[in-house]
Amino acid sequence: MKVIIAGSRNIPPKVSYPLVLKAVAEFEAQHSGITEIVSGAEPRGVDRQGETWAEGMMIPITRFPYVEGMGRRGGPIRNSQMAAYADGLIVIHENTPGSRDMIKKAQAQARKRAFPIVEVKL
Repeated sequence: MKVIIAGSRNIPPKVSYPLVLKAVAEFEAQHSGITEIVSGAEPRGVDRQGETWAEGMMIPITRFPYVEGMGRRGGPIRNSQMAAYADGLIVIHENTPGSRDMIKKAQAQARKRAFPIVEVKL
């Protein structure tokens, strides 16, 4: 299953990585195994810690970097692309606009097809 791991960029690694481990375990206990990580390719925060986990588990990563030249629309465009590509979402966040948008895009997918969402709100 292709799963997005996304969330706030301001959560330090010593906090976000254990939360990623816990959320991944919860996701895998309820759903089929994770075969690919989908990432927003952010250099810090939850996205990066999701990539770190995937690298350690030797799971492929598909990155959707911020859409340059789109201004504030770049993030929501990327979130739409990730949600259309993936099969589920793990989101760890502090209720930021980007995380709320990612959840909204995932919920839209869940109305169309099976799209499990594990949310950890700080």
